[in-house]
Amino acid sequence: MKKTAWMVLASLVLCAGSLSADTVETVFFRQDMAAANEVPPVEGATASARAIIAAHVRRNDAGEVVSGIVDFDIQYTFGEPVSITGLHIHDGLAEANGPVVINSGITSGSPVAAEGTGDLFYQVRAESGDALTALIGLLANPQNYYVNLHTTTFPGGIMRAQLARADKLVLRAILDPANEVPPVEGLDAAGSGSILILASRDEQGAVTGGTVSFDVSYSFPGPVTLTGLHIHPAPAGTNGPVAINTTLRSTDADAIDVTSGVVRRRIEVTSGPALDALRLIYSQPSEAYLNIHTTANTSGALRGQLQATSETSFQLAMSPANEVPPIEGLEASALAKVTVHVTRNTAGIVTSGTTLFDVIYQFPGSVEFRGFHIHSAAQGANGSVVIGSDLSSSNSVTDEDGVGNLFKIIDVGPANPGGVEALQSIVITPENQYLNLHTTVNTGGAIRGQLVSVPLPVPSIPSGGVVNAANAVGEAAASPGSLITIYGVYLARFTAAASADSNGLLPTNLAGAEVRIGSASAPLLYVSPLQINAQVPFDTAAGTQSVTVTTGGGVTAGESITVGTVSPAIFVVVKNADFSLATAANPVRAGDDLAIFATGLGAVSPAVASGQLAPPSPLSSTAVAATVTIGGVAAEVSSPTPVLAPGFAGVYQVNVRVAAGTPGGAQPLVLSIGGETSNSIAIAVE
Repeated sequence: MKKTAWMVLASLVLCAGSLSADTVETVFFRQDMAAANEVPPVEGATASARAIIAAHVRRNDAGEVVSGIVDFDIQYTFGEPVSITGLHIHDGLAEANGPVVINSGITSGSPVAAEGTGDLFYQVRAESGDALTALIGLLANPQNYYVNLHTTTFPGGIMRAQLARADKLVLRAILDPANEVPPVEGLDAAGSGSILILASRDEQGAVTGGTVSFDVSYSFPGPVTLTGLHIHPAPAGTNGPVAINTTLRSTDADAIDVTSGVVRRRIEVTSGPALDALRLIYSQPSEAYLNIHTTANTSGALRGQLQATSETSFQLAMSPANEVPPIEGLEASALAKVTVHVTRNTAGIVTSGTTLFDVIYQFPGSVEFRGFHIHSAAQGANGSVVIGSDLSSSNSVTDEDGVGNLFKIIDVGPANPGGVEALQSIVITPENQYLNLHTTVNTGGAIRGQLVSVPLPVPSIPSGGVVNAANAVGEAAASPGSLITIYGVYLARFTAAASADSNGLLPTNLAGAEVRIGSASAPLLYVSPLQINAQVPFDTAAGTQSVTVTTGGGVTAGESITVGTVSPAIFVVVKNADFSLATAANPVRAGDDLAIFATGLGAVSPAVASGQLAPPSPLSSTAVAATVTIGGVAAEVSSPTPVLAPGFAGVYQVNVRVAAGTPGGAQPLVLSIGGETSNSIAIAVE
């Protein structure tokens, strides 16, 4: 499916929350730099680079960008020694030159010597003037900007790339000797891996390449020498070839005679089997596995299938006044975003996680950071470190001007049971954890912020606050397997979007919130303080059912919803030819094939479990057929009955063809099934 349509459908199903205070976010851009992209092209230059630009953005409570920090992260290759004299972001379209708007700080007066391959990393501020204007423009229209690298020989630029947003994906793997094929007997070892992918896509949404970052923890009963860390394309129970190779070798310093530790590698994927594997990972992550090899177990010592994760994030303000006792006289502050990506077992218990720290800090001058941790304690008390970063007294970070960003990715797996327990607490009672940033001057903590500042009040659902997720009007607001939306206040402590567990099932507890429809727990897709999206369990009886929400603050009064056999409601309509949205700017014509994505179309066969993401094969179909009219004219239904849309829970797909004689202009599209009629979606007919 074309990326735009798929993302629109996903956003309609999940319904992202709104901003309520100053927030932090990081947006990545990834592109290949080449001499041929210069204007005019540079002839004969044997130079190339991979550019990753990270924009760490601060927004106010209206969602406006007020400042930012920009990272230049360049992996370059030159065929001869050069002196790099500039690295900038320019305002300009492809095949045109434009002015510098964000400057890394490299100059001809202070060049960087480069030979062969190497890395450049510079972090600069974009707080006002052209830089802030460019940052705002870059977020809105990245294709209007390019990154350029300059040398003494080519002062106008030796290679460049137009910018494009990267697609971020976080996956996990729990590593165990028992997962090897055949299992490794008698090895008391464990591990886990965090995989962060920044992928590039073409205009049709296909993945064209990616940067894959590995953060893999391991623990062995005694010293071993690591010989490899790879991703293999193959389902559980079978072996597959190496496809994405971290190039970890037995001669690497971090691989020789190790017992426990963390392996960190970053690999570029551009073509061949590695690109095929990357595309497989995006569509079906469980069809690939992560493997650690050692000299004792050359075929594999620890292995785990890749898993999608459930994402939960917290926005918090950090201050010296929050320390216990408060730090007097320190004019420092930070805004932080802490995101945890977790895996869960079938009971909904967290089994592992990836923690992303994203902090925009401001100190009065030069500062050395030597610690960056999540601690377990309520506001006003000190607690022990439960999830640490890689910062320490021996691995510190110094910022000369005191303003910048810290972005860290930390793996938390079975080898760290205290960290896994902390993750479980974070996704249920985050007010019991705080983030602390330590410096050489304030070793006990310089600035601190609670993940959630206050306990949650009692939740409440107003009258009429439970509706069909597609906002349909009809006697039956819900039906078995359909999606509903619950509106109210204090419905969750924080915003979280669910992902399926290793069995493809959505959780019934998310961000500490649980929904019951009648006597059954409902699978959850999305929760926030003001809104929850959930699926009605397939075994829910018809009639009036009570809906309640339970949080740490209490239980809502029951709000009634009418459950029917069907409750058809349309989310979106796209063209089947390219899966572009059917809009006024993209009208449909007689003979066009359309895909309608809806909810509430009833029971299916073969049956799927409540909260189960529909598999691509076999397709599950409804028991009865649907009819569709466009402008009052019956459309030709392409398949006898609707099917569950693969990769979604509670979403159905109906394929139709626009009939000859359908009137032109804005026309209502209506779906009917089982004697019930959906909401009307206006589409443009040409």
